[in-house]
Amino acid sequence: ANATSLGGVLASILGHFLGEQELPAKHCSSRNLLDWAATLEVMSPLVILIRDIEAFDPQVLSDLVGVMHQELHTLPIVLLLTVATTAQALPRMLPHAASSKLSVGRRFALPTAAENLDTLLRGLILDAPHGFLLGEGPLALLLDSFALHSQSLSALTQAFRYAIVLHFRDNRLARLCGSSEPLLAPPAPPTLTT
Repeated sequence: ANATSLGGVLASILGHFLGEQELPAKHCSSRNLLDWAATLEVMSPLVILIRDIEAFDPQVLSDLVGVMHQELHTLPIVLLLTVATTAQALPRMLPHAASSKLSVGRRFALPTAAENLDTLLRGLILDAPHGFLLGEGPLALLLDSFALHSQSLSALTQAFRYAIVLHFRDNRLARLCGSSEPLLAPPAPPTLTT
């Protein structure tokens, strides 16, 4: 999602619900979202998931919370925010005026980024039947990027996928040695604890 402007975020949300890849940000507003929701027959809450809020500009996130709060009387909205680092990321990012508009119903304790990294590395490198290995340099680069920057498992998974694609693109004979199973299957859904 475009996390640099409120219009970009609203365009991304509306585009997702409409099944379109890109909508022009300058033409998207909360009014467009309300107009779309009015066409629905069932008025169940609109659930919006925002992953890794650390990637958002704090002002954009604050504006989004404000807009969603203003429209709450017209459209029931559930805003799910996830953090990649610590639970204190949200209070540090949002000013009190914006965070006071949030109603924190439940907090979910998911595995930490380090636990998820351990699971990914075990499944991909240690326990994998295909034996996908990275050299010391590339592996150190990926792990340093994960630890020092985003701690986003999805970004790390994308980087691993990119390394795999480059390996098979640059080494065409390597295709003959592998199995027909995908190297990076979609992860199993996490177990939620409250």
